[in-house]
Amino acid sequence: MPDSPSPHGSPATPGTLLHHEPPPLLADSPLRQALDCSDNAIALTNRDRQVVYVNQGFTRLFGFTIDEARGRYLSDMLQGPHTHQGLTEAIRSGLRLQGHYHGDALIYSRDGQPRWVSMVVNKADEAQGGPGGSITATTPRQTSPSSPTSHRSTTRWTWPTSSTPWPRPSRPSSSSP
Repeated sequence: MPDSPSPHGSPATPGTLLHHEPPPLLADSPLRQALDCSDNAIALTNRDRQVVYVNQGFTRLFGFTIDEARGRYLSDMLQGPHTHQGLTEAIRSGLRLQGHYHGDALIYSRDGQPRWVSMVVNKADEAQGGPGGSITATTPRQTSPSSPTSHRSTTRWTWPTSSTPWPRPSRPSSSSP
């Protein structure tokens, strides 16, 4: 996928702090090894929204290594022609107002392949030991959220009553002739 001009400015602008090593807590630690074993794609960004760390799950799902991702913006790497135009603003708004964002999105791998994912983005404040930006965990979905075979669109939840256990999925009834 060709690089497009970033609405964030150049990641190499003067005065911008680029981290060239993973955050100290992750450097060759058991935590980093655990993150690298995850099937979820995990990325950490600094206060300038530049990537400072991606795990091996990110590399497997999207094709970008830590060296290729470091200093870049996730939106520049992962958004493509059919990504919802309001995704970046929805994430920023969620982080600003609630400290997190959760949603499904169509984003793209390095080779331009579309990927439906579920993503959770949380603030990672420096005051609390984070890199100052965000932590994004992305999980691949088997289907699009609006697909007729999507779990979300074909399952209704039956909420508990005095005679039913805690939520259990029930399939929509089909009428037989």
